Amino acid sequence: MAIVKVAFEGAAHVFKISKKRKDGYDVICERCNLEGFNPSGSDFVEVKHSRKNAEQVDKCKLDEPTENIHDFTPIEDNTEPVKEHEKKVYLQYTFSDPELKDFSKKQAYEYATLENLEAEKKAVVADYGQKIAQAKQSISALSKFINNGFDYRYIDCIIKYHEPANDNKTIIRKDTGEVVEVKPMTDADYTLFNQVQD
Repeated sequence: MAIVKVAFEGAAHVFKISKKRKDGYDVICERCNLEGFNPSGSDFVEVKHSRKNAEQVDKCKLDEPTENIHDFTPIEDNTEPVKEHEKKVYLQYTFSDPELKDFSKKQAYEYATLENLEAEKKAVVADYGQKIAQAKQSISALSKFINNGFDYRYIDCIIKYHEPANDNKTIIRKDTGEVVEVKPMTDADYTLFNQVQD
């Protein structure tokens, strides 16, 4: 989007936004790549003085002399506002050392429980069959936790719409701040985006 048309010193430039900053916009000429800066709320462009810029200005030199003009068009910012909402996402959860230590204690307890149940099984096979299965299942789950060091759980996340660019969404874990995924927005995402209050 061109924002400024400037003719000075026998050269004509059409600047466009190259980067948005807090205090204005970095701009660049569409024809000769001359770089400059447009402060917020101003109607002028600050041009960086360098040999490289001087050479670039030559590319926009006019064939005939032209009176200096300064035709400024207000900047239109078409960037979509960033909105967010919380959602639980099923993601990898890495266990802490205290959690792994606790799993080890529970595993030892379950092994002891298993041994006792298997001893009693000889007397009451039917009654303890289900309990043994539950103990084995617990041991299997705890062993998996210890060996893998993680599990998959629903983790609170923040969904940022139109971030890092329009029509994209970014999923961020609330517990670690890690960016989980960046992907295009779906129809359902646009519906949620419109429902989120500013």
